[in-house]
Amino acid sequence: MLGPQSQPLCWVEILIFGAVGVVLGAAFGDPADNPAASEVSSTVAARYYSNRPQSASSLPKLPRCIFFAMLLSLGPLLKKECPGFISQNLLFFTGVVILVLSTGGWLLVASALRQTIDEQRRIRINEFIADSTAPAPAPVQGMDSYSWLKIWNWTNTAYFVLLLVVLARNILLLLPAS
Repeated sequence: MLGPQSQPLCWVEILIFGAVGVVLGAAFGDPADNPAASEVSSTVAARYYSNRPQSASSLPKLPRCIFFAMLLSLGPLLKKECPGFISQNLLFFTGVVILVLSTGGWLLVASALRQTIDEQRRIRINEFIADSTAPAPAPVQGMDSYSWLKIWNWTNTAYFVLLLVVLARNILLLLPAS
């Protein structure tokens, strides 16, 4: 059982680990997201992107941030630094685990889709570059065309915000009034 002094510390520790996870998720981005890349001609961009090695982290930042935040938030709980916290806050702990699994699944599915889309795009760009008389290739539908993937992502995001509200509420409720 947690004492009245240690419970706020456990909540704050979860918040700190989560914040570090958000920073890590934002730090591992795709260098091709640079806005200066859009200032080059379309032919140069097509050649660059057709020969660019695949980046493993070319997925949107928000799902990566959510995944790392929730994954690192499990650290203090699983290391038993807050004994009794899981049993007292089982619903919160279960929510964090579900969100880690759901966001991780979303990242895996989105990564597989992104690889397929990028490969189709690369093939069309290479065909266009190889034949100077060929018309411009039809665009490949991106990940935005999968509505179920967007709904899944927004559900994860809403669930993340809900867990943040619960976390902030518990920290504020447990702080000593001065």
